[in-house]
Amino acid sequence: MSSSFFLFLPKLAILRFLTLSEIFSTESHVLRRFIIALIAYADPHSEVSSMGEDIMKRLKQPDWESIETVNTLYHLYQGSFNGTTIVGLNPNTIHQGSAAVRAKILHYLCKSSLATNQFPKQIQVIFDALYGKPIPFLSVI
Repeated sequence: MSSSFFLFLPKLAILRFLTLSEIFSTESHVLRRFIIALIAYADPHSEVSSMGEDIMKRLKQPDWESIETVNTLYHLYQGSFNGTTIVGLNPNTIHQGSAAVRAKILHYLCKSSLATNQFPKQIQVIFDALYGKPIPFLSVI
């Protein structure tokens, strides 16, 4: 069996737990549940992707004008990599999401007027979406 199969089963178990569980009721839990479903929706396995899509359809949407929601989406899109070399990589560094995840996040960032007013984050995301490369001089700002 391949290693992707061993990742496939836990992903499905987590998603089944999310569909059956009613413990996620606060706004921060709704956001976390949404992020998990969003990442599953962008998964290359069709079964995981369809389950993530199904959860997203039935899920209560987070508040798009909440600063926590906007920052979480930007953080997931951009990661926390600040341009340092990989040798000195901080263990708390979060890499940006895959291209599929970033495409899904871009859709939801467009729903928020608060997200469009986050300078320089919105410019970094626009350039990344158009050209695929981070802008080093904007990371200093």
